Amino acid sequence: MLPLLFSCREEPLPVSVLTTDISVSVEMEGLQTQETKSSFSCSDTYIHDYEIFLVSPQTGKVESCIYQTGTSPVSMTAVAGKEYLIYALVNNGSKIIPETADELNSLSLDISYDKISKGGIPMSGSVSYLIPSGSGRVVVPVTRLLARIDFRVDRSCLRHADEEDGFVVSSVAIRDAMTSYSPFLNSNRQTKTSGIDYGFDEASLSDLSTVNAGG
Repeated sequence: MLPLLFSCREEPLPVSVLTTDISVSVEMEGLQTQETKSSFSCSDTYIHDYEIFLVSPQTGKVESCIYQTGTSPVSMTAVAGKEYLIYALVNNGSKIIPETADELNSLSLDISYDKISKGGIPMSGSVSYLIPSGSGRVVVPVTRLLARIDFRVDRSCLRHADEEDGFVVSSVAIRDAMTSYSPFLNSNRQTKTSGIDYGFDEASLSDLSTVNAGG
């Protein structure tokens, strides 16, 4: 996959300010891959695109941002000796151009089964970083914004459940799911449009076989 870069407008810096280039990349933390993937065909760790935002804690302004497809690190210019909050948004599918940290924290992005199937599971993260006088490298840890649900059936109270024509699970689905999410909020990240009910995900044949085998 060829990387595709987009950069938002950067604020002009005074001539006397010392700047330096830093290499920024994203890294997934705490992710566990599983043999069963429900109905999603994408990998739990797949990165289609990501966007990096350099935010000044003093002013709350987004001083620089860059969008890229693929997983290669991006090069950004920052003020040496200054501390930044660095935000990362993964698998949104398109670039956004916020001007402030408040705009980042109040983001509301659409989510759907089709969007995840095409572009991967959304992830986000942030880190505080002091820019060195020379070139630096920073990795922003990101976490997946969807939780995995393990479904099992307790047959201990069911009569004839283990007989040949006994209890069999034929489908498992998640419905009435969220329709948008806020990637940088610590709570109340998910919202749902009233009156919309759709199938968000369903168990694969492999999942159903595992459930019916007692797994």
